[in-house]
Amino acid sequence: MSLTFYTKPQQMTFVHNGSQIDAWKLSPQTDYTVFFVIQNSSKIEADNIQVQITHSPFGIGLPGSTTNLVQPLLVNVPPNGPGGNGLATVTFHYTTPAGGHACLCATIQPNGETLCQNTDVIGVPPGITSSLSFLVFGGTMPEVMNLKLTEYDNGTPGTWNPLMVAPSGIGSPASAPSSINLNLPANSFYSMGLQVTPPSAATGTHIFHIEGTVGVENVGSVDIRVNASTLAIVKSDPFVIGGYHSPDIILYDLVTNIPLPIGGGPNGDTVMLPNKEYGFAARVHNASITSAINTVVRFWEFNGGVGSAGKQVDLQVAAIPPLTSIIVPSAHPFKSASSGHHKCAAISIYNALAGTCPDAVTASQVPDPLTNINHSCSAWRNTDAQIVFIHKPWEINLEVNALHVPDPGPIDIKVITYHVPLNWRTSENINPIANLLEYEVQREIPLYLHPVLHDKLNEIDLKTVIKPGARIELSKNSSATLHISGIIPENVQPGEKILVHVIASYPKTRESAAREVEFTQILHVEKS
Repeated sequence: MSLTFYTKPQQMTFVHNGSQIDAWKLSPQTDYTVFFVIQNSSKIEADNIQVQITHSPFGIGLPGSTTNLVQPLLVNVPPNGPGGNGLATVTFHYTTPAGGHACLCATIQPNGETLCQNTDVIGVPPGITSSLSFLVFGGTMPEVMNLKLTEYDNGTPGTWNPLMVAPSGIGSPASAPSSINLNLPANSFYSMGLQVTPPSAATGTHIFHIEGTVGVENVGSVDIRVNASTLAIVKSDPFVIGGYHSPDIILYDLVTNIPLPIGGGPNGDTVMLPNKEYGFAARVHNASITSAINTVVRFWEFNGGVGSAGKQVDLQVAAIPPLTSIIVPSAHPFKSASSGHHKCAAISIYNALAGTCPDAVTASQVPDPLTNINHSCSAWRNTDAQIVFIHKPWEINLEVNALHVPDPGPIDIKVITYHVPLNWRTSENINPIANLLEYEVQREIPLYLHPVLHDKLNEIDLKTVIKPGARIELSKNSSATLHISGIIPENVQPGEKILVHVIASYPKTRESAAREVEFTQILHVEKS
């Protein structure tokens, strides 16, 4: 084809309010005008040329979308010869996401060349090893991707001893300074590690260019600019509010954008309709004075209420500004379960520089949201609600899944039922924890759902029955339905609530630690 890019990779021009901005200094949620140049090698003018721009998270082999973009107008490219140099400037508009760090690719339509721009900058202290990260995306079929690293010293000679580190089980070798092969399953997402160790007297900036190829096809590249900084660098500290009814998981109506209240509407049934798509977002915080750049946010769904089998809905990369929080939206919706069934929404976060959370690349690796609720690596929303009537039966159906191991062991089921009376706020057991009222206002969840209060609420006898029983034996990869039922007693009043708290305890195996999955059903009591 006669049309190519005159602009080199990683050299797009960004302008904001009349000033040129370096690509690695973009601010989050800011509008930029972006320029690049295409060249015509033909002596014939190329008219009405379309260039498609896509935007994706920071990484290699990544899928693209057209979000956050205003596409360029059709462009006429003059001939290359007498009277013209064959160059034409293309302009488009880009609004950075909450992260501010991402990849932009321009493709000459319909099947022309592609120009990509993704760059980041990080300061690291000299004399010690620092861990950085970038993303790798697998294709629609299993593939072997080769990553080749080139270090550019920018006039400050001497290597900073880079080392690429692959997630467990996919790298050959597991780590390497210049070339590594990744065995990627179909549609997989991995966070690659990059360790650098500048010498004690290092100054200036080094660029680490990482090129990805599958066979002979180039599938993308990243440029990571690393500054040697003699200043003490405070690690970033991204986190979410954990628990199984976390306020940091936001589900909202895709038409009205109104968030769905946790536990259903006031004095009513759950507001989530069956088999319906809802917007899915995460609220992520940063307790550090250092921006948490390249924070990986994974969105998950788990079937069954207390099931352990889940799948990834989406992956986003964000920069969380210092001492604040942002909303990170998923590009894909959360689809509710079918009528009479349950599905859990979950998120997990990872930041290589912070080093406080593991990168959960599979559902079984999603961290326990109860380890540190107020400063967690994961959050779940596993709460539902229904209307019940005094002296009438109630029932919920949940699902448990056997672990993906030859001998998954038994799954123990425990059900605790708590009474939330009309005057529960003034109870002497609750009153000393009045400061948690502030939590309710800030976190937008009913105060009685706070885990601290579960032990303060009185249990209530609902004549609960668990079928097929409180211990379930399953074979590998199988599942079972739990039928949990009972009777609403006569000593409750309309307007009161009952919490049915279900805990499924999965045993330790050779491949995974013991873990619990919890679910809470809120029973809104009404008069028969």
